[in-house]
Amino acid sequence: MNTTMRNRQIVRILSLGLMMMLIALPVMAQQVKGVAIATKVEGDVDYLRDGKSSRVIVPTIFNADDQIITGENGFCALVFTDDKSQLKIRPNTDITLSADRNADFSLAKRVSMEAGQLFTEVKQMKGSLQIATPTAVASVKGTEFWVIFEDGITRNITLEGIVDLRSLLTNLSEDVPAGNEGEVDRDGQIEVHAFDPGEVPDFLDEMDVENIEIQFIDENGNEKSLIIQIKVDK
Repeated sequence: MNTTMRNRQIVRILSLGLMMMLIALPVMAQQVKGVAIATKVEGDVDYLRDGKSSRVIVPTIFNADDQIITGENGFCALVFTDDKSQLKIRPNTDITLSADRNADFSLAKRVSMEAGQLFTEVKQMKGSLQIATPTAVASVKGTEFWVIFEDGITRNITLEGIVDLRSLLTNLSEDVPAGNEGEVDRDGQIEVHAFDPGEVPDFLDEMDVENIEIQFIDENGNEKSLIIQIKVDK
């Protein structure tokens, strides 16, 4: 093989490699790390990442596309790293975290729930947060609310603030203000009414979260300290 042919072959190989890198870049950019941190775990709680299942402990750091599953006796509390918003996940719940990093380093967050119950508390919103079930999407305008998905029905109970509840089947949406419950039925219809305080799910005392400081490495390899200050209701 003469020098000219060898050089042409090298150029083809380099061009192919560059093309593959350019194709892979958008995928790599979507892999957001350090989205949330576990602050309290009780019972059986696992997470699935890249096809591998691991037990959730404090302080497990969750990345985008991680799936979190609680067992019959499992409880998990976590906070998002950009604004310290909380999720408290009850037993028999299956969620997947999604996130995109904004230019200001806040997160466009989405929690997809296949089944179960979770409580959301937003202190000072950065970026955005949506809780999605197979039938509805709750977009956060408020500060404290429950999302429950059982038997094909999505329920949103707003304790503080306002939540925008949208049906994925009909694309109808309603604001659910504090003291009210929004329900999306199997036909995609939305009903908003005052909730019965006795129907609001409860957490065990051991799920109360106090001040905690966590050291972690962000996606750029920088060591960071996250101090979480959470009010404990007794």
